[in-house]
Amino acid sequence: ISAAIVIFVVDLKEKIIPDSAFFVLFIIGVFALFLRRFPDEFFVGNLMESAAFLDVGFALLFSLFFAALWFFSRGTWMGFGDAKLTLAVSFILGWPASLAAFLFSFWIGGIAGGVLLALRRSTMKSTIPFGPFILVGGVVAYFFAGYFFETSRFLEGMYEIFYYSF
Repeated sequence: ISAAIVIFVVDLKEKIIPDSAFFVLFIIGVFALFLRRFPDEFFVGNLMESAAFLDVGFALLFSLFFAALWFFSRGTWMGFGDAKLTLAVSFILGWPASLAAFLFSFWIGGIAGGVLLALRRSTMKSTIPFGPFILVGGVVAYFFAGYFFETSRFLEGMYEIFYYSF
């Protein structure tokens, strides 16, 4: 929690995510992954059916999405610290809560940006640090991801898309 608070405050003030606080969250995420999935779901016959594979795979996928935004915009749309922070938060939460955190961070960030624009506290050219929204989205997902997926039937739709596509 302390590392998340440091990231939240420093990113708001300086628009940078400190590596030391990121490493703390990343190490906690790796430990959380092992504690959550070891040993029952870690060593299954087929790696693709492993829950740990889903956790790691989707954490890398979400992080690569942010890294691609950073790469293609040369750092103007998104910072590389956001990609690293997404990886740590996704490891901590696991699948499918990491998907909920990913969605919630964009929704909360969009609402906050809209409110700032409506109140004329920022313009379309202003930069808003995204790290705090990743952290808030992670906290919201930690507490409400189960309810979100249960009530929205989101995962059932995703399953049908993947099942019938491949």
